[in-house]
Amino acid sequence: MFKPFYLLLFIASIFSCTTPLHKNEAVTILPTPLSLVEQSGCFVLQPELKIGVSDSSLIPAAHYLQSLLSTVVTSTVAVGDGDIILQLNNVQPLSELLANKKEGAYQLKVNAQGIVVNATDYSGVI
Repeated sequence: MFKPFYLLLFIASIFSCTTPLHKNEAVTILPTPLSLVEQSGCFVLQPELKIGVSDSSLIPAAHYLQSLLSTVVTSTVAVGDGDIILQLNNVQPLSELLANKKEGAYQLKVNAQGIVVNATDYSGVI
């Protein structure tokens, strides 16, 4: 029903904090993004974290992510801010992709403060 979403990225972000990436190593993210910009820093999963959603339509996706992370952390789901935020179409380039009917397009940002998944539609979040 749900495809494994960004779990590999979360695992990679955990290991990237403890094992420095060499410049010639490629970062693997599935589904493969159209572009990738690597920056310094990482987000470390804390024992308790909050998964935030931009609106209630994303609560099922947040609960799915919560179940994937349940063996590693305790998390809560709420509409609003969080350590991990799932949101729909809140960045201009995604608006352009949406206008061009790019279903499933997403933007992923990971930094020391948290993780943001921004997508054109629900399938992009999953």
